[in-house]
Amino acid sequence: MGELAKIFLDDCPTRLSAIQAGVEGRDAAALLEAAHALRGSVANFGAVQAVEAALKLELMGKAGDLTGAPAAFVDLQRAMAALTNELCAATPKRPSNS
Repeated sequence: MGELAKIFLDDCPTRLSAIQAGVEGRDAAALLEAAHALRGSVANFGAVQAVEAALKLELMGKAGDLTGAPAAFVDLQRAMAALTNELCAATPKRPSNS
């Protein structure tokens, strides 16, 4: 599970950036795709708030109505910050090879 968490933590900023780009660019298809991908990832950790926040954005993208997307993205950022803090605290640090 630790390795899965590390991969997720490394990939998370890219996924959030893709969602942010979809929101800011008012690109419903891009938002749908990015939020769906993130939702699948956070579901692996049982992060209910993050799953719900990503689903909300995913459904906005699917409907093509991004009216509340900026506020929903802020909610997602909060949920993701909580999840990443929990994962960082639970993931053992590896000694560096240098």
